[in-house]
Amino acid sequence: MADEDLRYFRSRLPGFVVTASPEPLQEITTDAEILSVMIHSKVTAKHMAKMPSLKLIATRSTGFDHIDAAAAAKRGITTCNVPTYGSNTVAEHTFALILALSRKIHTAHLRCLQ
Repeated sequence: MADEDLRYFRSRLPGFVVTASPEPLQEITTDAEILSVMIHSKVTAKHMAKMPSLKLIATRSTGFDHIDAAAAAKRGITTCNVPTYGSNTVAEHTFALILALSRKIHTAHLRCLQ
């Protein structure tokens, strides 16, 4: 999590202890009520078992296959995702690639390097 994200969460959640790790979730070292992850962090039943107070797992992505949703549901843990995450940027990038291909920008770039 970037420093600016951490500052944002801390400012919006006064009275809560907000901790962050720049690395994907691997080992749980603390109990938490809310876990917010990205796609590189696998959240398994084993992880959830180490967090008895866990109430919510929020992934900051569209996909949620990195979370064991069945295990979360069994424990009554709410899971949520961002279904429209990146919709505009993905579309913009797609059109940029189409333009780059149709205008042969990569070929032109390689010629400039010679």
